[in-house]
Amino acid sequence: MTSSADVRPDLGTAEGRGSVEVRGLSVSLGGRAVLADVSFRVARGGLTAVVGPSGCGKSTLLRILAGLAVAGTVVDGGAVRLPHGDDGRPDVAWMPQGDSLLPWRRTLGNVALGAQVSGTSRREATDAARGLLDRFGLAGFERSWPHELSGGMRQRAALARTVLAGRQVLLLDEPFGALDPITRRDMNGWLAAHREEGVLGDGAAVVLVTHDVDEAVALADHVVVLSPRPGRVVALVDVAALGHDASRRVVLASLG
Repeated sequence: MTSSADVRPDLGTAEGRGSVEVRGLSVSLGGRAVLADVSFRVARGGLTAVVGPSGCGKSTLLRILAGLAVAGTVVDGGAVRLPHGDDGRPDVAWMPQGDSLLPWRRTLGNVALGAQVSGTSRREATDAARGLLDRFGLAGFERSWPHELSGGMRQRAALARTVLAGRQVLLLDEPFGALDPITRRDMNGWLAAHREEGVLGDGAAVVLVTHDVDEAVALADHVVVLSPRPGRVVALVDVAALGHDASRRVVLASLG
């Protein structure tokens, strides 16, 4: 059993550079089971979506992978394996729900922050951010304040900041959940269209938590379906093998 002070049990380097492995993970929070025997793997360059009903432990899972579990979280069993950086720490970047842009930084400064927190100098980070803005549809908005951007643009800026951290693993917690349905659909289309161009980084493994089945199937290579709390894996759907329509039916049927 592992306390909230260290909630990534048996932490080690995942098999295969850049991959993520979760093996038999069981977690409780405040004495109540949240996750039960959860296992899945995300290969380098892969995108796996995690779906399930509210309260099933999706965000708890992501926080454990990020090393940011809330107080009272206890890992009762299992293992998480992640790639490590040169500093020996897990090489992950986390994008929480909402854009979390700093209101006192302009777009360019917000995006550059992703590299700065990884130890890059301000000048180098700013140059790298400037080179990324066009790919994220933000060219011409370098000096805009967050409140001057549309919802979709704010989310793209936050995603760009996460990507610019240069980590081997990206953890995205409902990145488009706060958007209206039309903007969310547009963001899904944008990300699906640009993913092959490396918009999510050079071979990063991505774990995406979402409530939206259509979003999961549209963006992911694989979908992990969790049951109501405590979250158990009730389906592992290979979208690439089954196709969009069949995968959607399987996910919906698994959710009941």
